[in-house]
Amino acid sequence: MGRSRSTLLLLLVSAALAGLGIWLMNDVIAKRTRQVQVPQAPEDLVSVVFTARDIPMRTEIRTDMLSVRQIPRKALTTMGIEADVYSTPDETAALFSKVPMVSDEILRRSKLTTREEATALSFRVPEGKRAVTVSIEEAKAVGYAIVPGDRVDVIGLFEVEEQGQDTIQQTQTVLQDVEVLEINVGNTPNQQTSTRPVATLAVTPEQAEVLVLTELSARIHFALRNFRDTAEVQSDGTSISEVLGRTAAPTISEVPAPKQGPTIEIFSGANKTSVSVPR
Repeated sequence: MGRSRSTLLLLLVSAALAGLGIWLMNDVIAKRTRQVQVPQAPEDLVSVVFTARDIPMRTEIRTDMLSVRQIPRKALTTMGIEADVYSTPDETAALFSKVPMVSDEILRRSKLTTREEATALSFRVPEGKRAVTVSIEEAKAVGYAIVPGDRVDVIGLFEVEEQGQDTIQQTQTVLQDVEVLEINVGNTPNQQTSTRPVATLAVTPEQAEVLVLTELSARIHFALRNFRDTAEVQSDGTSISEVLGRTAAPTISEVPAPKQGPTIEIFSGANKTSVSVPR
């Protein structure tokens, strides 16, 4: 009987010690959990503009091409691009892509440019226009006084062969109020493009055809316009005879036959010859 009580007491003590151990272990775990769950200081996040889709080169940036995300400022600092990002899409208004970009990349300031600052000629061609280059000479290009942004009329000097007459020279204004995009007189840094004097004009597709044909068929002259003058002048062109106030010489068929005068009879021995004398 005494032995049974000792065994029971030993079991009760063991159970108590086990319970105490479990309680101590849970207490330690709870304390460590509370230490881990202590609120941390909020991370410094900043708004950054990303591309929402692929953007080709030389594309005007629109807000529907972009998205805004919150990312840690530390990440930007680590990448060294903190000063090269946009925080709102509004900052990209009227800007163009200098290089192609893919979707979901950070939009970098160094990848955008303005229309005025773009070095490519295509940025300066007005919408709906084409750039066409023609050869020029000093005497025919207002002494090379023309600069980009000026507006000119294009005059062609043609050689026209009229029926029944010799070839005559005819001038005609073929284009009016055309913008000059570039002018290269052969001594500019852009000599890799052209080593001879040329001018590049902004024209419509229809005007481009007229300009190309005129350069092939005539000698081109520029007439520089006043920067405020946009009026279109009606002109039928002119020729040498009109400038001199003369008409063309008549053809042989147009020369009238001489009028017949009196008849003179000439006798030579027994022979008689009648000769008409013109009046």
